[in-house]
Amino acid sequence: MRITDNTYNLSGEAYGALGEVYAARTDQGVILIDCGSPETGYANVKENLASCGLAGARISHVILTHGHWDHCGSAKSFQDDGAVIIVGQEDSFMCVNGGNGGLDTPHDVDEHIYPAFKPDIEIKEDSEMEISGLMFGFIKIPGHTAGSTAVLLTVDQKTFLFTGDALQPSGAYHIDGITFGWQGDINFSRENIISSMNKLLRKVTADCILPGHGAVCRHSAAQGGADRFRHIKVNLSAPQHRRDKALKFSLDIYNARERQICLSRAFFISFFDDGGLAIEGSY
Repeated sequence: MRITDNTYNLSGEAYGALGEVYAARTDQGVILIDCGSPETGYANVKENLASCGLAGARISHVILTHGHWDHCGSAKSFQDDGAVIIVGQEDSFMCVNGGNGGLDTPHDVDEHIYPAFKPDIEIKEDSEMEISGLMFGFIKIPGHTAGSTAVLLTVDQKTFLFTGDALQPSGAYHIDGITFGWQGDINFSRENIISSMNKLLRKVTADCILPGHGAVCRHSAAQGGADRFRHIKVNLSAPQHRRDKALKFSLDIYNARERQICLSRAFFISFFDDGGLAIEGSY
């Protein structure tokens, strides 16, 4: 699906797959943001590039928001084709091990494995990198994983914020009544998620959030995040049950608003105020 003239959604909910895959087209090739699971990512990207008139396009880079199987599971296949793989330094161990690698975890991660690969570039700190004429911003946002990294890109006169699983505007997952996504990573931290989101609010202004799961969220990425997190006033030293209650109350306030700012699941529709996007397909 085409989002703007040079950006695309190539896998994810619209295709019956887990984990959104986005792409930016350049004169030197296609740059992916995440690449989906080993079962569906590679095939969906190839098929849907062709449906967008880009059959045979070279995948030059794959930028990973984090090291989970539904976001980087196809990375080795793209790397074998010549793509440069970029990931947050703290998640590199998962890539090398093909998942959590049997490390001790209180959660069942047996299904969260994928072909191992060695990343070509590790993001160690907040930084910018020019790739094929486009300037990508990398913002470290630990919490969902230790190496989770948001990606900021301006293309086609719009600024996109790719959040991976750190922020899911559609509220796709509810664990203990709190929208924090899957909590099974060995380095998962609610406190770090809150800190990371507050960091995004301070640093980022964008036109659109493109999450790791669920509907694209327009309005204003910064405003949407603010609506969600500005009410979170939690004493992190308080007992866990009190923190959970405060967080649930805060996020319930946001959930009432999210229905107004998230795209309908019926269609992948135009979401910018000045138009320029057409209906590309249905969920």
